[in-house]
Amino acid sequence: MMLPSKPNSGTKQRKLLMDSRTAAWQSSIMEKLLTITQLSAI
Repeated sequence: MMLPSKPNSGTKQRKLLMDSRTAAWQSSIMEKLLTITQLSAI
């Protein structure tokens, strides 16, 4: 019972890392889009 839980937690940590990376990536894209829209508005 102890063995299968180890890789499971590892994949969970990996998924969290990927989620945080995609979140940062999306937020940076949103910031770029906002700056582009602000520049075009001026």
